[in-house]
Amino acid sequence: MQRRLFTDRYVVYFDAAVRSAPADLAEYQGADHVTVVYEPRRPIDVDDRLAERGVQRRFVASVPGFAGIAAFLRGSALLATLPASLQGGLLRGFATAEPPLAIDPMPMFMEIGRAHV
Repeated sequence: MQRRLFTDRYVVYFDAAVRSAPADLAEYQGADHVTVVYEPRRPIDVDDRLAERGVQRRFVASVPGFAGIAAFLRGSALLATLPASLQGGLLRGFATAEPPLAIDPMPMFMEIGRAHV
């Protein structure tokens, strides 16, 4: 059983000391990106959603978890499209922008286990 905790949205993270937000879809697609890829080679949902809509991005780095993203963004012109809730913690200090196309919100759930007696 699952319990819905909250709904998050996707934003584009970038280092404002190096670059500005992508002005449009063409600039977004032309930029280099970093993303999270879970094992075995399973991208996060936003990557699948964008690909289904024909948005092709150039990934120059992928990491196994959100904690690895900041090291790639800091001091680079890379973009990362990730949940907005990361801005308060792991990606604090990075600038954000709305994605250049609408992306459905992402519900966050918690698995509720049954107690075994």
